[in-house]
Amino acid sequence: MIDAFNVITTVEVALSGGVVLEGRDGCFRDIAGVHGTYRQVEETTPALLLLGTSLCELEVASCCWQLDQPVSNSGRLRQQLLKISDQYGWGYRAELIPNPDKVISQSKNVAVSSDSGVLDACGWWFNLVRHLVESKIPQAWIIPLGAGGE
Repeated sequence: MIDAFNVITTVEVALSGGVVLEGRDGCFRDIAGVHGTYRQVEETTPALLLLGTSLCELEVASCCWQLDQPVSNSGRLRQQLLKISDQYGWGYRAELIPNPDKVISQSKNVAVSSDSGVLDACGWWFNLVRHLVESKIPQAWIIPLGAGGE
């Protein structure tokens, strides 16, 4: 269960040279913030390709991208995700739902997110963004927010 906007925007920011914060929990987060609106950027397609490639390399058998239905352009992003998935034979599913955080938090599947509320509530999670950034975007601008303000 992939928290689509959470994951995609952070990878977009890493690709663009923007600031990516490393939380004390080891998760990478962006400060872009998708609150009601999303606009695809130059980095969107490369981010989706990197994410798909990483999922394949990790031998993920299936995944479902959860997109916030109320966010503008979520339908377009869903179409792009499915188109790329079809092109590469990845077999993604992508759902537009009112509250992905709730669905991901309550799922018995592995959660892919860096949203602390989701991570606190879910059973299992994987830090895909960190894995991807460290392995495929070594030039990313990471600012660690260590314990005690280090």
